[in-house]
Amino acid sequence: MSYNIYRLIGAKLQCERTRKGIKQEYIAKQLKTNRTKISKIENGSVKISISVLLIYCKILELSLPELFTDIDKYF
Repeated sequence: MSYNIYRLIGAKLQCERTRKGIKQEYIAKQLKTNRTKISKIENGSVKISISVLLIYCKILELSLPELFTDIDKYF
């Protein structure tokens, strides 16, 4: 089965963000962008760069191995 990796990453980021009670606005401010861009990242409609992904994970206190563990269940 083929998955869009950006949708999988976005879904996992969204799940972790909401689980931790962090709003998109906060993420956007930390990444110096807007809430709409965060929404697009989380729904996989835009590609996320490695540098942005690393910062996003740092904000969520999520390691890259944790991000990719069981990532396919978020699709």
